[in-house]
Amino acid sequence: MKESESTNFNFIDAINRPDTYELLYPSKIEGTVIIALYERLNKGKYTNGFFSEDEIHSLFSTFQSSDRTTDKYYPKERNKQRIRKLLKYFLNYDEEQRLYSFQEYGRSFCEIARKTLKGSFDPTQIELICSNLKRDLDQAFGSDEALVNWFEINLDVYKTKLAQQTDFLHQQIDVAVNKLRKDVLSQNDDPIDLLKRVNDDLTDIQNKNRELRIAFEDTDRINSALIKIETENESVIDFIEDTAVFFKRIQTKLRTTDRRLDRIQPKIKQLFATLSRPELSAKTELFIHFLLKHSKLAAGYNDKEILLPIEVKPLLVNEKRPKLLTFKRNSSLFPTPSKPRKRYILDSGFQKKNKKEIQKKINGFKRVDGWVNQLLAQLKKDDFLDVSSSFFEVLKIDKDFEIATKVAFTVVEKAHLIKQYEVLVNETDLVTSNDSKTSLWRVVIQKI
Repeated sequence: MKESESTNFNFIDAINRPDTYELLYPSKIEGTVIIALYERLNKGKYTNGFFSEDEIHSLFSTFQSSDRTTDKYYPKERNKQRIRKLLKYFLNYDEEQRLYSFQEYGRSFCEIARKTLKGSFDPTQIELICSNLKRDLDQAFGSDEALVNWFEINLDVYKTKLAQQTDFLHQQIDVAVNKLRKDVLSQNDDPIDLLKRVNDDLTDIQNKNRELRIAFEDTDRINSALIKIETENESVIDFIEDTAVFFKRIQTKLRTTDRRLDRIQPKIKQLFATLSRPELSAKTELFIHFLLKHSKLAAGYNDKEILLPIEVKPLLVNEKRPKLLTFKRNSSLFPTPSKPRKRYILDSGFQKKNKKEIQKKINGFKRVDGWVNQLLAQLKKDDFLDVSSSFFEVLKIDKDFEIATKVAFTVVEKAHLIKQYEVLVNETDLVTSNDSKTSLWRVVIQKI
């Protein structure tokens, strides 16, 4: 029985009870103290996991906000109230020893936060997880019981971790891309230092991209292996469907992460466009913009005259001034803006129709393989097989001429390649069926 059916517990109502949310999620300073206690506990500073109230007060004093550093009075009473608040879910108090220890919720709170933040720095374990899953799946092929164990034990153990590691990879790539964008947009740094930082950023992103590619390939390989499983066990079929949905969610997340990487390319072009433009070119561009903005065109007798701003002294030359001034566009000064990416609207109805057709084809392939294996097993058992009669048997059961034809040709083709069998065709003996208008020559396979 599901939890929702066995209890009247309502999560929303429960967390909105007075003071409940504040007790489950402490303030910043309270959470910092709890995490500091947890870190010291992991380092073995506290014997048997117990620590004193003075230790907690000392940590509160250390992490007080900057505006309290000048206070002469340490607000001990205020922090006693905080400690009493933490006794609800985070800490236990032993009255005999007068010492504190962690509750299970407090440990879990710190472990989840630490694992999430640490996951943004450490290399992901997606490759190892998928490798273990694929290896165990290969060993489970051929046995429905072993496949059920793989779904319920092996996959269930790694499911949460694989989804978590995928989130970690997304966070790492998001941080790396944001850092690269920030470095590229930096205008006041030395070009050499800027290039070194961008090079380090690109190396980091290249490593993350490698992990992303591996995650794509490994999850796709496992999903493809599951689709090829041939079984009539309903439990295995249900597990395959649920697992396909799970891997689809994983790959959707990976595609979102991959699109995040595509957005850094315009920034790289912008960086090199900036670096290739020396100071003189930049000043020239500003001067040209100044002329275009403040110059005027005055009508004369036969020619029109360009009146430059008063700040620009006239140039005295003996040559006749050209009637038309042209400015050649310098691609380094005026880089071509990136074209907007064209987005195509997905037709959900067309997608469903295609999926339905593809699934129909896949089911047809499976049916053909099933019939072929069955007829070859019959041939091996009896040393004789009437292919013509088998054709009409398949046609009668499946009511699909294409499947029956593929089964007959495949059986003949495979038997022809086996030395101990021979294929005999009698063109004078026509085989027919009351359920079909088709007639076939008598084709039999027998052992030599």
